[in-house]
Amino acid sequence: MSDLEEINQLLQAKVERLQKAEKALRQNEANLLNLIESTQDAVWSVDSHYTVLTLNLAFKQLFLLAFDVELAPGMNAIDCLPAEQRTLWIDYYNRALKGDRFDAEHYYFLNDISIYLDISFNPIFDRSGLITGVAVFSRDITNRKQTETQLLHSALHDGLTGLPNRTLFLERLTYTAERVQRQNGLFAVMFLDLDQFKLINDQLGHSAGDHLLCQFAQELENCLHLGDTASHFGNDEFAILLDNISDISEATSVVECIQQRLVLPFTLNRHEVFVTASIGIALSNGYDQPQDLLHYANVAMHRAKESGKTCYKIFDAENV
Repeated sequence: MSDLEEINQLLQAKVERLQKAEKALRQNEANLLNLIESTQDAVWSVDSHYTVLTLNLAFKQLFLLAFDVELAPGMNAIDCLPAEQRTLWIDYYNRALKGDRFDAEHYYFLNDISIYLDISFNPIFDRSGLITGVAVFSRDITNRKQTETQLLHSALHDGLTGLPNRTLFLERLTYTAERVQRQNGLFAVMFLDLDQFKLINDQLGHSAGDHLLCQFAQELENCLHLGDTASHFGNDEFAILLDNISDISEATSVVECIQQRLVLPFTLNRHEVFVTASIGIALSNGYDQPQDLLHYANVAMHRAKESGKTCYKIFDAENV
């Protein structure tokens, strides 16, 4: 075999290896594209100039739904966005182009549809280690967010009446106390107890008692202003937080509203029943901890019961 023939064989073998490597590379690229297309997550990539390199069907549909634009490779991913969105997304892409991997959650209201997205930004490196673009993965987490919201609501609200529970009431009480103290303002806490609740429960059953609590809760809310809080603590006990009042007369006006609504009967399983409430009021002056006001209002409520029920008392520290 001549030297020329040997060189020719070596070149032919090298060409065959390159062809096999190219075929394998194309197969890997096809597998990767199939994988990207098969996922339900929205996937896309851009180069350092924000030009779209790749995108899957899920992203096309998401982008079309969000911005009414059918995006395609070669288009500029920034130019297709609404003007108010561009600065944010430029910052995202530039952060990834500097080598940062990070996630961001976004809420969008798209064509009357609420959607939460968990978006992951990842720099793309070439063989020499230089960053040439950004790969982005976006997942719809709307169901998860809705579940979290429902769980949070359940944890902070009474399952029967839907009113805030004791935990949420105390959170709002603490926040109100801190804010009003900075503003040198005034607020009030009220504690209520239905006087005939046990009798109704015994005579008409617990189902009727539950209906009474729900109806009474609605009446309480109807007597409050925006920013006030009515809370169900359990059984027949309710609490009210009156936010930012000018004087005690605003609290007594709420009491009068409640008493007027209790003049009318409640209908429970075709039975008309009348109830009254004993109410205690504590103003936000002279307390150590915000929770003390709840205790003071409770003390005043018991004094109202001792006075014959169907009335209210204002807490007076001097008569404790």
